[in-house]
Amino acid sequence: MNKLFKNKYLSTSIRLQSWDYSWDGIYFITICTQNMKHYFGKINPEDKMDFTEAGKIAHQIWELIPSQFPFVELDEFIIMPNHMHGLLILNNGNQMYKSDTTKKEITGGGVTGNKNPMLHENISRVIR
Repeated sequence: MNKLFKNKYLSTSIRLQSWDYSWDGIYFITICTQNMKHYFGKINPEDKMDFTEAGKIAHQIWELIPSQFPFVELDEFIIMPNHMHGLLILNNGNQMYKSDTTKKEITGGGVTGNKNPMLHENISRVIR
């Protein structure tokens, strides 16, 4: 795979393979702009962030996460000129190593079927 991307892109996942990202917990999220361009704003001489329209939209969308995903609570977050950091708290009763046999069967999901992360209450679905 490294030959395919000429060592330009990370070809292996940096996610912890033994972790289920639907488990309850606090997740530290970083989202970067394309090519690290300063889309979200700039820091003014008083060390305050002057938001662009894109920065204002990013702020609004982040604050809407709990209304779209009721299993998520927001904690602290900050938007910088070319990236943002935030803490998301997953609280859907899906505790680590807990087997939940009451979940309904999910159909669809394309070739991944039931393993499609977009069909479950997890971090991948929220960030998407």
